[in-house]
Amino acid sequence: MRICVFSHVFPRFKEDTEAAFMHGFCEGLQRVGNEVFLLTAYDEKFNRPSSLQSYHIENYKYIWPKKFHVLGYSRSLQNDMKLKSNTYFLAPLLYFFSFIALLRLVKREKIEVISAHWILPNGFVAAWVSLLTGVPLQINLCGSDVFVAGKYPIFKYMALFAAKVAKKVIGGGSIHWAEDLIKLGADPKKCSASLYGVDTQVFKPSDKGVAELKKQLSLNSKQLVVMGLGRLVEKKGFVYLIRTMKSIIKKHKNVVYVLIGDGDQRKELEALAKAQKMTENLRMPGYAPRDKAPIYYNLADIFVATSTRDHSGNLDDQPLSLLEAMSCGKPVVATGLAGIKTMVTDGVNGLVFADKNVAQLTKNIDQLVASSVLRQKFAKTNRKLCLDKFSIEGIGRYYTKVFQEIINKPQ
Repeated sequence: MRICVFSHVFPRFKEDTEAAFMHGFCEGLQRVGNEVFLLTAYDEKFNRPSSLQSYHIENYKYIWPKKFHVLGYSRSLQNDMKLKSNTYFLAPLLYFFSFIALLRLVKREKIEVISAHWILPNGFVAAWVSLLTGVPLQINLCGSDVFVAGKYPIFKYMALFAAKVAKKVIGGGSIHWAEDLIKLGADPKKCSASLYGVDTQVFKPSDKGVAELKKQLSLNSKQLVVMGLGRLVEKKGFVYLIRTMKSIIKKHKNVVYVLIGDGDQRKELEALAKAQKMTENLRMPGYAPRDKAPIYYNLADIFVATSTRDHSGNLDDQPLSLLEAMSCGKPVVATGLAGIKTMVTDGVNGLVFADKNVAQLTKNIDQLVASSVLRQKFAKTNRKLCLDKFSIEGIGRYYTKVFQEIINKPQ
């Protein structure tokens, strides 16, 4: 099957952490026998030689000079909650030129199905191409797109138009996103949810590079690492993780928290740790290069995903970091959101706590710190789950079936 995957965000180089799940999505489709053509926005940092993937990549430009290509890549929203001012000027250009690029690619490569990720902008653009060419459209929701549609009336109507044209709309990891779109007026019969998947060949248990990383972070062999990883924005919920530090470390002197990532909330998190007099027990080294991410996961003894819905309503459900940590064979503690519950069952492969409940989160971390037996049980179960159920090949087969079904539907 000839598939066009359409996005405005994609990992631009080997070490890039932006939208890493998009690479896994394309790679998984290609590995199960499809011909995949990725179309994504140009960025000055884009440098992906063909050796990094098995599928085709094409970029589109939407403004001159090149330095003004600044949409996407976590730059369109302030703290993932509010559109930045330059978005209003640049967005119409992105919509127009991405439409031209997608139309040309679909015709030139005889594409059989379009898979657009983020209903805005890509689902809206792809809907027009689908109408003009007759090529069926499937849309994946990624969270911030539905959030924006709910905040701005014009984007709401654009999103609903795209949902109406699409044959299938899938919450990329969370039924919450599909439910939010349905509340705006989308057809519930078209909406469902599925994971993006993890590359189990890359994210696997390994000691390679861990000793060097420990040395770099001034950690010794007796210390137990509680880790969080992601952009430092409100919807990631890292405030709640930091608030557990004083109680945990008072009881367990050998525990060190390692928080990987950067973002608008960094200073707030550092100040919170300082207020608890916990700065010596916290490491915040910034972003982990994408090609080094497996080493960071394998450094962890416990991985914590504190995903939440921020005060503006934006939601972080089914973070890829959680799935990658599980694939590396790590015990996990995670928020009991709908998307996360598709990955973590309380007491089976991890411990689940109620959203923003610091007391329960503290209790769960304490339980895992105190029991190496429980950590080992969850670690083994998580690796097997990822191999059996959450691999990119398994997700690739799922989407291939979806595409086959929508191709066979009457136009």
